[in-house]
Amino acid sequence: MALKSKTIYNLLLCTALSCGGFYAYAQDDTTEQATTRTLPGVTVTAQRRAQSQQDVPIAITTVTAESLGEAGIDSTLDLQLVTPGLNVGTQLSGAVPFIRGIGTETTAAGQDSGVALYVDDVYLSSTVGSIMTLPNIERIEVLKGPQGTLFGRNATGGLLHVVTKTPSADGENQVELSYGNFNTFGASAYVTGGLSENIAADLSVYYKDQGEGYGTNLATGNDTNETDELMLRSKWLFNLGADTDFQLSLDYAETDTSQGPAQRLIDGALGIEGALIFGGCLAGAADPTAPTPAELGACAAAGAAGASQFTGDFHDTDSSVDAYAEIEQWGLSGIFDHKFGDIDFTSVTAYRETDATQFLAQQNTPFPGFLDVLLTQFTNTFTQEFRLSSSADNVDWIAGAYFLSEESGYEPTRISGVALSPLDTLTDLNQQDTTSWALFAQADYNLTEDTTLTAGLRYTEDEREASGTTFGSVGGVTAASITYSDATTFDELTYRLSLSHDFSDSMMGYISYNRGFKAGLYNLNVLNPVTGLGPVIEPEILDAYEIGFKSELWDNRVRLNASAFYYDYQDLQVSISTPGGNTVLNAAEATMSGGEVELLAAVTNNLTLNAGLSLLDTEYETFANGPSLSPTGFGANVQIAADLAGNEVPRSPGSTFSFGASHEFDTEMGSINSSINYYYNDGFFWQSDNRLEQDSYSLINAQITWSDPSDSIYVGLYGRNLGDEEYSNWNLASELGDFISAAAPQTYGVKVGKKF
Repeated sequence: MALKSKTIYNLLLCTALSCGGFYAYAQDDTTEQATTRTLPGVTVTAQRRAQSQQDVPIAITTVTAESLGEAGIDSTLDLQLVTPGLNVGTQLSGAVPFIRGIGTETTAAGQDSGVALYVDDVYLSSTVGSIMTLPNIERIEVLKGPQGTLFGRNATGGLLHVVTKTPSADGENQVELSYGNFNTFGASAYVTGGLSENIAADLSVYYKDQGEGYGTNLATGNDTNETDELMLRSKWLFNLGADTDFQLSLDYAETDTSQGPAQRLIDGALGIEGALIFGGCLAGAADPTAPTPAELGACAAAGAAGASQFTGDFHDTDSSVDAYAEIEQWGLSGIFDHKFGDIDFTSVTAYRETDATQFLAQQNTPFPGFLDVLLTQFTNTFTQEFRLSSSADNVDWIAGAYFLSEESGYEPTRISGVALSPLDTLTDLNQQDTTSWALFAQADYNLTEDTTLTAGLRYTEDEREASGTTFGSVGGVTAASITYSDATTFDELTYRLSLSHDFSDSMMGYISYNRGFKAGLYNLNVLNPVTGLGPVIEPEILDAYEIGFKSELWDNRVRLNASAFYYDYQDLQVSISTPGGNTVLNAAEATMSGGEVELLAAVTNNLTLNAGLSLLDTEYETFANGPSLSPTGFGANVQIAADLAGNEVPRSPGSTFSFGASHEFDTEMGSINSSINYYYNDGFFWQSDNRLEQDSYSLINAQITWSDPSDSIYVGLYGRNLGDEEYSNWNLASELGDFISAAAPQTYGVKVGKKF
């Protein structure tokens, strides 16, 4: 780009805050106050039927398509910027969302997230590839707290529901081109229309090519931390009669990225080479089994002197290989709706395949051939849900059945290098088959005109079966192998009870108790040619207590919602990075408490403000023999068992705050829309031992867009992370060292589009 980053930063802040729209607001404040608009209503499907967000006794943040653009949000990673209580990071090439301290640290096959992801009413179980770009979105609903009654397993912390646009016979079509720093080209298109009197269809296309990486791999000289994407989505809406509709959805996506797999040593950390030098030095001691203090000190000093340290820029790496991930996924779903008098019947049928190949050197240093890891991961999922629902004078009810059949695993996981000595290669071919079914029901009963009691119940049964073969090779010849298989069944009853009361036409309060659970599982990528499959991991159980209110004030110009909660969390599934793989174990018990406040205000007819605040306190109540990693002082880490009671739960910031402002005004030459959004995170720990910490950080996004008088052509300037804040998508400690995966730096660019 011709403009330097500082110029872009100043220009965007100037246009957003004073030089453009907000200056105009200051000039005509009196006129705008007289014509202040009210806030538009928000419809959600948090209880599997269309309702006003303000009527649902659940803490919900709804992000509309308009607010996505204003906040500079273009992927699921960015949703935390406008959602109090949500923290989204990564692990390799998948998103790792945490809501109120509840989530899953790993994206390994078969290890589902504790925050469920839905797209158009369809559950997406694979966390690999869940870093989803969000073009042509109608809205995103973030439900906080267990949703175990209506959404079932793996919605322990809550869920993200992405709702895409619905095809229309007379909808608005749009094309857009963009270009930004790091030689990033983007193109998107949305086309919709009626194919006949009873059929409407649409097509959404998104393409991104990042020509330059955010950094350089110092060991190879190649670019790193770059992403290319292609996404296609199409919906077909069939009107089969006055009481019958059918919606068919198809989607396909390809992602090639090094952001996530590309990691480096944390500043000041010592690489694995130092540990090897230390071990070699001790082997030469007079008695290697009982070295003297002097020998230990000399060997430690030699190891520290010979260990690699990272010396590059924040977004660089220094690895013997160029890490990457290639992800391909596609899905097909059909939603059938029919009215039988006062009863609505809905069938949701879906099939999805996700394939991912990820490659990295797990030691993340220039030392070649130490521990190279190839993960070839797959997930194939079929789901079927049937629902019946009805509304009467005093009761609304919904009941249904759910079925899931899934195959997930690795074909193969392959690790190689001198770390395996005397083996050259260790290979694992494995698969976890899941069969899950559930029955559920929930009813809202109006005790009085203003008071509603909600009760729900769900019974779930999961059958997990794991099988595979692990073998070690020397010179291409198998030296050790084991074939394994095992099966187990989990069943769980989850429930919901809430009481809500309308204190007035503009204020509702509620109190609720919910139980949710995350499914039990097998450790699939624990490679061991002697023991084979690891132990069964028990389900997580969460009991949640919540109180809150929702209000619309000052003639519906201000929307203020708040909630407070207390969680009792049992059998937490905790992730540990191990050489060549990842291990999950059950911690004992933790508690979470806190609250959130959200504000949306139409200050004038053209100026809208929004703000959000989250406060969170988490603690392991009991966690004996928890995994703890400490630097050796001469390279890499040593793992010990420690009592982690009193530690904070990972990825759980004590407080976050967001503030945004958007302004639009008309001129004779068209309209100008400007916005600025600020996000603050006060930091958190990355793992249960509370050693690696994310420092507090702040992000600023801004944009300004001009549209012609007919609102058909627009040109915009955008900037994200304008302060060029350096923070992490994820940090990781393992026996091989302490590592960081850098989040995106300052990015900016221009866009031009046409609506027709």
